[in-house]
Amino acid sequence: MDNPAVFLNQEANKEFLQSKTQHNMYCFFRKATQMDLMNSEYQEAKEHNNTGTYKLQRKRELLLIAERDVKQWEQKYST
Repeated sequence: MDNPAVFLNQEANKEFLQSKTQHNMYCFFRKATQMDLMNSEYQEAKEHNNTGTYKLQRKRELLLIAERDVKQWEQKYST
């Protein structure tokens, strides 16, 4: 496991907490709660969502163009 909190027994945890700075403890907290992993997964999901939204918007635009072209061809060949 990559979670450092799993490997600390109570005595080691006490020593760790007494010997570290607030910044180091916060970094440990982020790793133990897997916040960094969740943040990177969230960013990746956000990028996929943005890509999908862009592709959907582009396909809607192309659909409107295709529908317009179909109407033009229908009018051209119906007369």
